Amino acid sequence: MSKKYPDLVEQLPKFVKENTTSFVLDAEAVAIDRTTAKLMPFQELSRRKRKDVKVEDIQVRVCLFAFDLLYLNGEPLLHKSLLGRRELLREHFQPVVGEFDFAKASDGETTEEIQMFLEESVKDGCEGLMVKMLETDASFYEPSRRSVNWLKLKKDYLAGVGDSLDLVVVGAYYGKGKRTNVYGAFLLACYDADGEEYQTICKIGTGFSEEALQSHYDTLRPLEISKPRGDIKADERGISLRFPRFIRIRDDKSADDATSSEQIAEMYERQALAQTKGSKKKGKGGGDADDGFW
Repeated sequence: MSKKYPDLVEQLPKFVKENTTSFVLDAEAVAIDRTTAKLMPFQELSRRKRKDVKVEDIQVRVCLFAFDLLYLNGEPLLHKSLLGRRELLREHFQPVVGEFDFAKASDGETTEEIQMFLEESVKDGCEGLMVKMLETDASFYEPSRRSVNWLKLKKDYLAGVGDSLDLVVVGAYYGKGKRTNVYGAFLLACYDADGEEYQTICKIGTGFSEEALQSHYDTLRPLEISKPRGDIKADERGISLRFPRFIRIRDDKSADDATSSEQIAEMYERQALAQTKGSKKKGKGGGDADDGFW
């Protein structure tokens, strides 16, 4: 963080209280307009330099939003309840307008309360919610693993399109028959923000009109390369989509805004969990195991 976000390091003394000597936060740096105090789109962060960043040269300012406190004054907090960790977070840190704040939270017990908070979150320009257990050992922090006690709710779920993905074209295949002179299928990839790389997930050849195929060919043909790079090695196993179908081009998004590999993994795990529950209800031999992923 010190190399990529020296401005955050410079801001630290302002929001860390005197009773705090050491800490580990779970937080996110968000681009912010310091004049209006409004959050900016995620892609604004891509405008920041990744190396040799100097505070005086920074054009896109960030505000740090703290979700959780994992370590404080020499003591690990992973096995404290979320409620307890949250209280300590507020006791040892203080908001600074435009520089540091606590992630907005709402405590509730019903699906109606969650629905209302999700809608409020989307109106505020956020992507969605993280639903977590507040007390008992189910609220303990589990680093480096996906917990069944955490549920991510995206704004896409409001529109009922949680099963659609925004993927990037990284390859194409010439068609057969009427499609001989254009690309008849495309290799699609999701985006891994941590590795800053695109990961292939499926090949798609359905859902296109002849006019659309011609248009895609005209757009992509100038980008063809003579042969694949020799330093790229394909993984032997992974997740893929079954029966993918093209819906439309997302002109409103950049390639880095594609569905992430983490989101796809979460979709797969939710699906696998649902199938497990379904098979228990139906018994042996009940139900169809055919799903949208392999």
